[in-house]
Amino acid sequence: MAATLSRYFLSQMKQHSKIKLFGISDESRVDKRTPTFAIQIEGATPADVAATLGKQNMCVWNGHFYAIGLCKQLGVLDQGGVIRIGFMHYNSTEEIDHLFIALKPFL
Repeated sequence: MAATLSRYFLSQMKQHSKIKLFGISDESRVDKRTPTFAIQIEGATPADVAATLGKQNMCVWNGHFYAIGLCKQLGVLDQGGVIRIGFMHYNSTEEIDHLFIALKPFL
């Protein structure tokens, strides 16, 4: 199920040029990654995105997650880090659709 959700998320994400994904983005390689995604959205701070989604009862995280060195290397530390989105067996493609609807103001 996690692989299915990951492929679906990646396919939906590719429709939005303002989203930058850190990590494997190839849908055929989802077996090489966890179903947790670190993204940034051009023109939006991770904190603002996380707060907006939180108000809609979506649990996402933002920041550096104690990976300060990595965030420095990625050039995101001074931009508030990343938005972290994860999926589990109890999530659905409908929830991913709802996520992208909620992200529309930023996209």
